[in-house]
Amino acid sequence: MIPHPVIARPPGITTPGAARPVFTNRPPRELFGSDPSAALGLYLTGADQDGGHQADPHASIGAWRSSTIAAGLGWRVAPAAAIDGVEILDVGGANGTGTAILAALDADALAWTPPDGAAGDATAIAPGQVAAVYGDSDRGKYVLVRRTTAADLAGSMPVELLDQMNNLFLNAGDAGGTDYRCLAFYNQSAGSIGDVNIALGLLGTVVDTPVGGYAAGAVTITVSDGFADWPASGFVENDATGEVMYYASRTDDALTVAAAGRDVHDETVGGAGVGVAGTAGDDLSPIPGLRIGLEAPRTRMNGFSIGRPPIGITWAHPTSLSDANRLTVAALAQGAVYGLWMERKLLAAPTAAEAADLRLQYSFESDL
Repeated sequence: MIPHPVIARPPGITTPGAARPVFTNRPPRELFGSDPSAALGLYLTGADQDGGHQADPHASIGAWRSSTIAAGLGWRVAPAAAIDGVEILDVGGANGTGTAILAALDADALAWTPPDGAAGDATAIAPGQVAAVYGDSDRGKYVLVRRTTAADLAGSMPVELLDQMNNLFLNAGDAGGTDYRCLAFYNQSAGSIGDVNIALGLLGTVVDTPVGGYAAGAVTITVSDGFADWPASGFVENDATGEVMYYASRTDDALTVAAAGRDVHDETVGGAGVGVAGTAGDDLSPIPGLRIGLEAPRTRMNGFSIGRPPIGITWAHPTSLSDANRLTVAALAQGAVYGLWMERKLLAAPTAAEAADLRLQYSFESDL
């Protein structure tokens, strides 16, 4: 199984500062090839034909798969530092932000050192080939590159990896409304793909519900030093009851949940604004404010206007790749496309925040 803790902050490129980037998220050519780790591509949608140009993440609302990769992070390379004949197509979100190093180890091989990581093994790459180059310890810490010339590779280049803002959902939106976006999982390899698993990414440490649990309605959940690495405000799922709550504030020891923040997706017997009681020992998981659902393989997804949910989608908010409610695809043939829809609730009176972290993770198996 090839894990991809992707999209630490989903697609779109932001390149602040004065330096002009050499490599950006430009539309790639088709990537059919033999690298199993690059077999499953994640792309924007909203194009006017399959593989057509559509680079605006806010217009990624279904219809055709775009040629634009849904990049896990932004990147920037100073022109004078670039390795001639190497084009960066994508970087894995698990790399994190900071300065990575892409180095030519010899005339036909590259190595990747993620920020705060160690260099991975040499990866051979032939002229015209696309290859994933990995850091030492994590298959999610990769850079996807294309070799564009037959000239010998030489040198080493620092690659600045950047957070991306307003890059799938705008931070702003209509209070009390709902936004939708769609990404395309695309088998771009020369083989078949199976056992695809998709889940939300955790935003902090999972904690146990305290002894005595908590009641329905407005509640303060107290766990000594349990929430220190959670976002200042955001969403939490009780993995046992399935309820998603919105907490308006937290300390290291307590979450404050108003009645309006209970059962935000209206999925429990208590319903929105009430929810259900938690029991001691229930796991509480900090998650993005998203639900996700799949649309079956085809070359075109059902397009729709923002604010209208796609018909026939079953929504879920799985918290891990082993969650019983994770999204799964048993098999994806060469050239086949699955639509991954995302729903974001905009609460009527959320706590103001500078940014919201929206994380996804996925894994798959390739027969290459």
